[in-house]
Amino acid sequence: MLLMLRKVYNTKRSSRQSAYNLFHSAVDNLSDWLRVVRNVLMGPFGDHWNTMWAQAGFVQPSIGIPRRLQDRIALALKLAQFFTDNPSYEVASMDVTAAKGTAVRGAVIKAQDPLQTANVDLKTASGVLNTAQQALVDNMRFLIKILTGTLGKDDPRWEAFGLNIPGTNTTPAAPTGLRATVMDSEVLLECDATPLATRYRYRRKIVGVDAQYVLVASSLTPMAVLEGGAAGMTMEFIAQAVNGGSQSVASDPITVTTGAAEKPATSDAAVAPLAAIAPNGNGNGNGNGTLALSRLS
Repeated sequence: MLLMLRKVYNTKRSSRQSAYNLFHSAVDNLSDWLRVVRNVLMGPFGDHWNTMWAQAGFVQPSIGIPRRLQDRIALALKLAQFFTDNPSYEVASMDVTAAKGTAVRGAVIKAQDPLQTANVDLKTASGVLNTAQQALVDNMRFLIKILTGTLGKDDPRWEAFGLNIPGTNTTPAAPTGLRATVMDSEVLLECDATPLATRYRYRRKIVGVDAQYVLVASSLTPMAVLEGGAAGMTMEFIAQAVNGGSQSVASDPITVTTGAAEKPATSDAAVAPLAAIAPNGNGNGNGNGTLALSRLS
């Protein structure tokens, strides 16, 4: 059952990545078009904002490309209308046309709903998987309670139940495969299941703010959900595996930087997920636990 739920979760995660790739490509095309249009209009309008720029759609006293996605979408709509009303300013050879503006804007809007749906589906699958894993942990803790009253701490029969021998002090290895996924305003952290681990700890360091890693989540399973940071924030995350009073060295860190786009509230906004890379490093800390989850999967 647990393996089936994890398969469903992995499928939803792949679907979400595909939806994001499509959305990201559409956003890039929109931004590139806006930059080309601006450069073309500098010829007749000049390189400083004036009333001509305002008539074309650059209503703010600036000819800069807006940072917020919903403002870029709105600007594309205004430019498309401007070219419709003033076709003499179009440059078909460079795709500076009303038709192109309508197309690139429409592609972004069309790509937002599948991305939002994929985010929701991934979050739902993650919740179902976490619930199932927690139920398994609860059942095994009940079994451990029974076995504690039956078997000695050094009895080798503990291993027949997929458990560590309590009398043996075993330190897990460092977690591997640490990764991050954005779901709406949350960040999903995951690592590979670590042999002998009974708990996982996740630590964060905000680049340029924190001098050391700070504990932000502790989980019985190799995943945790955190609130996302502010747009443009760069963070490093590490994971550690715990068994009783023993805790592993830290995983290699991943660096994630939140995107500048906003969470989609209407068809004119969108989520920009986190990107992750994996440099080297470690951290430390303490933890406790009694169940070896990795032997149950």
